[in-house]
Amino acid sequence: MPGSFSSVEATTREYEIGDFDYWNAGPDLAIFYDDIYEQIIVEVIPLGHAETGAETMANESGKSNAPLYYVFIDTQGEIGWESGTFRKAGRPDAHVIEVLTEHTAPAYRAYLRKCGVSYILAGSEVLDSNLAAKKLYQLFGIDILLICGGGTINWTFLQQGAVDELSLLIAPIADGNPDSVTVFEKLDSMPECMPVEFQLKNIEKLKGNGVRLVYTVNNKG
Repeated sequence: MPGSFSSVEATTREYEIGDFDYWNAGPDLAIFYDDIYEQIIVEVIPLGHAETGAETMANESGKSNAPLYYVFIDTQGEIGWESGTFRKAGRPDAHVIEVLTEHTAPAYRAYLRKCGVSYILAGSEVLDSNLAAKKLYQLFGIDILLICGGGTINWTFLQQGAVDELSLLIAPIADGNPDSVTVFEKLDSMPECMPVEFQLKNIEKLKGNGVRLVYTVNNKG
């Protein structure tokens, strides 16, 4: 707020989700959309309460003007961060976005905000890939998303109809290891579904006798 105002109103440290209060020392207007603490640490002047709508503020947190983003699926809230910037040698810095669900602990969301990590909520208890893609576009302007997860993440996005194109790199090497990673893998807890078919779009020969196969998804969604 541009300036403070005088008030003889009573102050409090109690709050409920949906309250909006005035903090004279800021001066700032506070809107409470989460209840991870028993009390707030500063005295505020109650101004009002919103019966609905506050929960939407808890669904997204972050900035939308970074040149590059790294998106991490972390529905259990397990990844630790030192900051909201992902750094890797040879690549430009990227702002971190985590994809959580409504089931992810509120304390972990508070931890992400403290670290400067953006997050969105996509799904109640399980990941909703299409909702995640929609929010990433609406909030961060991400219209092309490269999915580089393991087989489980790849299959979740594909099975839910959130994949338009498959780029498959094949190297002329075999080791016979029964524990080799898969491109797509369904967890036992995931529902049964029909196989997904692809249409060959392009073949590219690479150095070292490798090839890149590009497919479009036939029965998307």
